[in-house]
Amino acid sequence: MFSIIIATCGRPERLRRCLECCRVAAARAGGIARLVVADNGPRREARETVDAVRGQWPWPVEFLETPPLDKCAALNAALRRVAGGWVAFTDDDTLPDARWLEAAREYRDAN
Repeated sequence: MFSIIIATCGRPERLRRCLECCRVAAARAGGIARLVVADNGPRREARETVDAVRGQWPWPVEFLETPPLDKCAALNAALRRVAGGWVAFTDDDTLPDARWLEAAREYRDAN
């Protein structure tokens, strides 16, 4: 089982699109353990975006506010929230392929 971590910084519309891509990829892969979105933006714009999609996810969704403009701190804080297993990272400005997690699962299962 995978957990997905997304670092975000002041791009709520891009985050919304990234979240939709991640939801599709997670469904195709058979689910995830949890999604953690870590907002390190100075204006804290991500909470509303995450709250809006939370009901569309059948898996746990967690939102963190981390020190502004510190992506490393955001990723480390998110890592502390996942309990073992495989972790898939992406950023708010990416659009993960629908087979992203399927391919990762296939790799994991083969090794």
